[in-house]
Amino acid sequence: MYLAMDAQIAVAIAAAGAIPPLVQHVRAGSPTLSQQNATIVLGMLAENAEIAVTIAAAGAIPPLVQLLGPGSPAVVQSNAAGALKRLACSNAKIRATIAAAGASAGLLQKMKGLGIGV
Repeated sequence: MYLAMDAQIAVAIAAAGAIPPLVQHVRAGSPTLSQQNATIVLGMLAENAEIAVTIAAAGAIPPLVQLLGPGSPAVVQSNAAGALKRLACSNAKIRATIAAAGASAGLLQKMKGLGIGV
């Protein structure tokens, strides 16, 4: 999982086609360890703006926003919020997609507080 923190390895992970399967793990019905890990890895990969666009295009934003809800364990909520924060840092279109996906006003306010315009 922590290999995704290395910029060159992150590019290799994305180029190998790992993003769609990670998004599928995020979409898993009930919170699982693989879902938790997928949110962490997507967040790490989203540090790269080009990869963030790929993550958004793979449909990761709606399920990440859903994981912010009360039905998810706190650790999954935190990981999803971190991934969304990193995605939001990439560009305005992704920020708009996050807002359109129903991210809570609280999350959007936190992003603004961090200097991430939404």
